[in-house]
Amino acid sequence: STAVRNLEYIEAFGLTHKRIGVYIWLLVVLTGLCFTIIKIEKKKSLWYLLRTNSWSTFIILLVYALFSWDRIIVRHNLS
Repeated sequence: STAVRNLEYIEAFGLTHKRIGVYIWLLVVLTGLCFTIIKIEKKKSLWYLLRTNSWSTFIILLVYALFSWDRIIVRHNLS
């Protein structure tokens, strides 16, 4: 529901850095939940959970940094 509300805010008020941050946060939480489910089902250690969540967050933020978000925001809001 948060993703849907965020999309509605983007359509109504435009794209901002904070709204992009909401999607990044939701992606980090979703990957964390997936790794938690894997940990429980396959009886992995706490070290596995910390390692995989840390690496997945690092990779998500690294990919996030590859884009020029200011340019994307301006193009979206002007269209």
